[in-house]
Amino acid sequence: EEQLKNAYSMALTANQNRLYRYGFSLSKEDVKERLALLYVKSGLYNQALELTKDCSLLSQHYIQGICYFEKRLYKKAIIKFKKYIKSIKDLQGQQKEILSFGYFNLGLTYLKIKKNAAAKMMLKRA
Repeated sequence: EEQLKNAYSMALTANQNRLYRYGFSLSKEDVKERLALLYVKSGLYNQALELTKDCSLLSQHYIQGICYFEKRLYKKAIIKFKKYIKSIKDLQGQQKEILSFGYFNLGLTYLKIKKNAAAKMMLKRA
């Protein structure tokens, strides 16, 4: 875990330096979101859940939903994916393009708890 943090920190510093040269920067919220996603990819779900407290609401719902799914806490995952979908529906513009992620993950979660009709409906929407 410490090696992952160090590697991420070094990569982030290098990327931030490149971004600053072109007039871009990452917020602390963005950094924590990316680190949380790295934790998810590494199977460190508790650490990812802890970091999501400082992420945007949309990222919180999505990342927490993935973590709960992977931890086999399917009811919690369903709640989070539904909140993710609702949050996107409340947004305007291009954000709606990522709605399919919510429907897809919600559909997979329904499959895990044998709610096949609901799963089929969600997967069609994805």
